[in-house]
Amino acid sequence: MKRTLRLKDSLRRITDRPASSSIALFAIFVAALLFGWPLLQAEETSLVAPETDPSAYPVRVADVRQSEPLRRVQLPAVLRARQRGELAFLHAGQLAERRVALGERVSEGQILAVLHNPALMPGAEAAEARSREARLNLEQLEREVERLQDLHQRNLVPTEELERNVARRDAAAQALLQAEAALSEAREQLDEATLRAPYAGRVSEWMLEAGQFVSAGQPVLSLVGDGELEAAVQLAAQRSQGLELGQDVLVQARESTRQIAGRVREIGSSQPGRPSEIIIELASGHESDWHSGLAVNVVLDLAEPARLSVPLSALIQSPSGQSRLFRVENGRALAVEVTPGRLRGGWVDVEGELAEGDRVVVAGHGRLLDDDLVRVVP
Repeated sequence: MKRTLRLKDSLRRITDRPASSSIALFAIFVAALLFGWPLLQAEETSLVAPETDPSAYPVRVADVRQSEPLRRVQLPAVLRARQRGELAFLHAGQLAERRVALGERVSEGQILAVLHNPALMPGAEAAEARSREARLNLEQLEREVERLQDLHQRNLVPTEELERNVARRDAAAQALLQAEAALSEAREQLDEATLRAPYAGRVSEWMLEAGQFVSAGQPVLSLVGDGELEAAVQLAAQRSQGLELGQDVLVQARESTRQIAGRVREIGSSQPGRPSEIIIELASGHESDWHSGLAVNVVLDLAEPARLSVPLSALIQSPSGQSRLFRVENGRALAVEVTPGRLRGGWVDVEGELAEGDRVVVAGHGRLLDDDLVRVVP
């Protein structure tokens, strides 16, 4: 436009000059018009082409921004005893007796139930009999060897006979060791017919009644310990990376304002499509009103790095099944493969070839292909 004004001004000056000068200036004007006008058109065309090209698709865009890291989360949980388990017999048989009642508190080593197995008692008695027999045989051979040694010193018995009896005595000693090992095993099996409490606690459930048949390893009762308490919470795999073992947390009771300190004891490994299990243990010396089964909230502080975030409407699915979006650059839409993450308030965290401030298409990308011309509309 400025060049056009300059040419018009030059034309006015030509009319105000003498004829000879006017002819020379007119020639200069014509030359400038012939050589300058194409450059002017090219400049104007380069400025407006992307906006006026009929093949450009109209799109709406939004800026890529950094998502604010989530520092504190509150997760529901239920307190449970750190020592807990379902107790079972190692052998099959009949549940002969239940020694404790449901809900009763028991001490460590206390007998909880008795199993009747007809094969266990005879086996222990037979092993004990074999052990007594082996011991008597060894004692007899030891006396025989002592007698032969005395006679051998007086040259009354040959050496071969003494050596033969010594060998018999040594074999009897080995037989006794084997018999005692078999007796110990039989006694252990007989003792396994008695179910004892491995720790102090409370019987929370009976699975079987007296007189019912019990398979080996079948749970008989559930025992909840009286000691330390813990809570388990579920956390997304990406967010669990912001936790550390031993990290301090806060545990709050839901029905009151009570709270107690805790710490992260275990961080479970994540699996595809499943969250990680985080085990929180309560501080020792907690009051008696904190008990197993109490509903609580666990407050965690997460050290998450800042991530790039785009509107959810910017994401589409590529033919290969991957998530992608279009970044607008120099009037063209460039396809960018991304990996989506956490969704918050209509914005989703993404990882890909993006930078803060990039413009991405949020509307009008239904027919877009990579490197298509686009024009941004309000």
